Amino acid sequence: MGWYYQVEQQQWGPVAPAQLLELLRTGTIPSSTLVRQENESEWIKASQIKSLLVPSGSLVPLARKPQNTNPPPNETPESVAPQSRRRSSGARGRRMHSQQYRSEGRTHPLLVAIGTALLILVVLFIARLESQPKTSSDKAAVSKQTRSAPATTEGGPTRESVRPEVRLDTEPLVVTEGSGDEDAIKRLDRSVVAIEAAGRTGSGFIVDQKGTVVTNLHVVQDSGAAQLQFVDGSIYHVSGFVAVAPEKDLVLLRIGSTRGDFKPLPITKLLPHKGETVYALGSPRGYLGSITDGIVSAIRTGEEIRKIAMGQRDGAGRVSDSLKFSDDITWIQTSSPISPGNSGGPLVNSSGQVVGVNTWMQTDAQNLNFAVSATSLLELLAEAGEEVQPLAALPASGDDPLFVAYERKQTEEYRKQREEREAATTLQRKVATGARGRQTARIAQEIAHLERLFKQLGTEISKLESEREMIVAKRKRIRMSTKAVYLQGQNALDLMRRGQVQLNGLNKKLNGPKAKADATDQLWAEMIDKRDAIKQSLGQIRTHGKMIEKRYEQLNTQDKDLEEDLKYNFTQWQARKKELSLYEIRHGELQVQFPK
Repeated sequence: MGWYYQVEQQQWGPVAPAQLLELLRTGTIPSSTLVRQENESEWIKASQIKSLLVPSGSLVPLARKPQNTNPPPNETPESVAPQSRRRSSGARGRRMHSQQYRSEGRTHPLLVAIGTALLILVVLFIARLESQPKTSSDKAAVSKQTRSAPATTEGGPTRESVRPEVRLDTEPLVVTEGSGDEDAIKRLDRSVVAIEAAGRTGSGFIVDQKGTVVTNLHVVQDSGAAQLQFVDGSIYHVSGFVAVAPEKDLVLLRIGSTRGDFKPLPITKLLPHKGETVYALGSPRGYLGSITDGIVSAIRTGEEIRKIAMGQRDGAGRVSDSLKFSDDITWIQTSSPISPGNSGGPLVNSSGQVVGVNTWMQTDAQNLNFAVSATSLLELLAEAGEEVQPLAALPASGDDPLFVAYERKQTEEYRKQREEREAATTLQRKVATGARGRQTARIAQEIAHLERLFKQLGTEISKLESEREMIVAKRKRIRMSTKAVYLQGQNALDLMRRGQVQLNGLNKKLNGPKAKADATDQLWAEMIDKRDAIKQSLGQIRTHGKMIEKRYEQLNTQDKDLEEDLKYNFTQWQARKKELSLYEIRHGELQVQFPK
């Protein structure tokens, strides 16, 4: 006779009564779990069978045969009562009691209780022997079973779930591949938001109940205001930010709300494994509440990605993607598709835990998407304070490009290498001897040609460096102007909203059924003049707003042109540096072979 129980809408079993009691005692299944005896029985809660537990820890049948309390036909209640009183006195009464049961062909209740207790003890002893591990491998299996979901008897389904260490205590989410767990997806969606700032779109997700949102810095950079939207359609304004890490492209925003009941996502401290299934959530191209799946392709460092990009022929064209981050970032390379608008959204594992923040993708290849690992996010959360700063205080993009610092570092390395080569050349020139003939003349001519090339390339490199400084300075001025124009546009919108409210109020008064009859001629004329003045003011504000919008677009176009010029300048500078390095190597070899 077996017992069945339900876990996550699935039936498990059959299990023996002793096994079911052990699962309840250890808390592997809660007391609210539905159980039933055999497939035909009705489901009941496990808490309802606690009254059926005998002290030895076993289960008794659900249906018990009622005891016959009616007296025999030949006896009356009056004759039974004296006989009961006589049985309660002394050994003679007990013998008569036993003789009565033997004469009626029934088993004495004491013998039934003793036999039942012995049978229960034997069953529990055998179950304990079967569950006790006999070897080290069995002990490891038992240890693993205590960390996994409840197991069933042979042939039944099993499910293992080892919970990794997480930072936030939230309810666990399970997004098992192919399970179609719609409730788990909904629990993820309620914590993911779409962000709009300065005409750009991105994504983010909740990390605490106060309304702190994680996203990429480039999503809200160079914007004075931003708003976010949940999947249910609710919209909130962003009051500011509480922490920022420009070198990791991460920022913590704070929602302008006093709710205090937002649903955060759990964040894991552990890196995912290569080949593990992951899911990217966000709003690509404005498609709110999107989710894509893929696997972890690799775990890479920022230094490794930089070397890969710079080592390729077109790597300089991707400096904005690969060189603007610090080298100590751990990146998760994933095949889960990431599109514009996914930036800042969470990358979660099959348990619904955040393992990274979707950040960038390589557009000249397929399935090369990258997310900042959750370890960088946890470091930023540990440094976050409670002071909310305005978005205008965020560092502007392009003020000091990180690849310019990388260029300076590379220049210093070239200088040290050149000094080492010159020292080696001077040392070997002193010890080198030999006759010089026509070959020496040819070498001397080549050396002279190389020295002319040194001078020419040095001039070109200096010119490119000067141009780059001018471009960076001009781009900084344009971005400051863009921010100022954007704030002017916001002020114009505020003026229009206030003017429209006043105009609507006057129209309501003027169009009332008794407005003209109740007002004097002078008051009526003043209201008409005020309405005309507001209309004229609104027209001027609209004209001014169009001029501001046109100027904003012009500044953005100039900024993009300067960005392209900056990339082209860097590419040319890098090519000249590489060419100069090759010439210097050849010049050093010739000087060693044929010293002056």
